[in-house]
Amino acid sequence: MDKLFVYGSLKKDGNLHPALDDSKFLGDYITESNGYVMTSAGNFPFVFYTTPKNPFHIKGELYEVDKKVLNLTHRIEVGAGYDFKEIDKGIYGYLYPTPIIGETSNSIRVNEDEKYFEWLNSANLTGN
Repeated sequence: MDKLFVYGSLKKDGNLHPALDDSKFLGDYITESNGYVMTSAGNFPFVFYTTPKNPFHIKGELYEVDKKVLNLTHRIEVGAGYDFKEIDKGIYGYLYPTPIIGETSNSIRVNEDEKYFEWLNSANLTGN
């Protein structure tokens, strides 16, 4: 079993979450490593690594996945141009390979106090 970190449309309230239906939800998770930026391409986020001087983390969800689910998420995410990377020790996820200037979006929450970006799928946008 592998631990998969998701932060966008694969989250519980995202339209691609059915790919994780057979996986064990381990909880909300904020990356231990920092250096990330989140931008948007409309209905989904781009997350990429910048520099360790950047204090920002990414908030998402953590799942325990088997090889079948990992193969499915690879087809979705790697097929869309993302790279599969070790985010934190033993925790893997999909990052965009190069910095991309996307849009600012109401779907991106920036927590300045705790220094993280979080993607809010449309179900979570009310009241924010």
